[in-house]
Amino acid sequence: MSKIIIIVASLLVFCACAQKQLVLNNTEMIALKQTDENQPRIRGGLIVEKFKDQRLRTDAAGVALTGLGNKETPIHLDIGVPDYLKRRFSNGLAKRGVDVAGEANFTLKGTINKFWVWEKMQGIKEFSNCEIDVDFEIVSTSTKKLRYKGNVNSYASGTDNAIDTTNSNGSVLETCMSSLVDKFLQYRDIQAIIEAG
Repeated sequence: MSKIIIIVASLLVFCACAQKQLVLNNTEMIALKQTDENQPRIRGGLIVEKFKDQRLRTDAAGVALTGLGNKETPIHLDIGVPDYLKRRFSNGLAKRGVDVAGEANFTLKGTINKFWVWEKMQGIKEFSNCEIDVDFEIVSTSTKKLRYKGNVNSYASGTDNAIDTTNSNGSVLETCMSSLVDKFLQYRDIQAIIEAG
């Protein structure tokens, strides 16, 4: 009888540990490494207008492996992917010296092609991964004419805990987002547009 109780209790614990969904709170995520503090400052302005979600899968922002059985669990953002990208892109530009709050001569619009956070086992270790791919257009605020069109993408991988990386998903996403802003600002033409804005 005691063996049956132990088996039933183990099954209950096993089932209870897996979550139905994982919601990442955008105000609580901190990058694994801070890259934006060491970037060159760019003077000028750019209005980040919106990001349109064109991903093939829009029902989640990724998949976590939760519970003792590493059950696939959807990852969601508390504010949605397009709003998250707009906020983080604006904040990332502002940290690098770009005026995103005032009036500017140019506006950025983006199209989200890929935005995915996932966990992967490598041997006995788990790692969080993130990939973001965005097409963007920079248009004149006054004439609405296209000034620049391009693509930027970013990938990040890491963990705070090699045994269970689920708590690292937000940190890896923030690292991936910071890298996306860095790559965007590496374009000389974009730097010139912002400085003129």
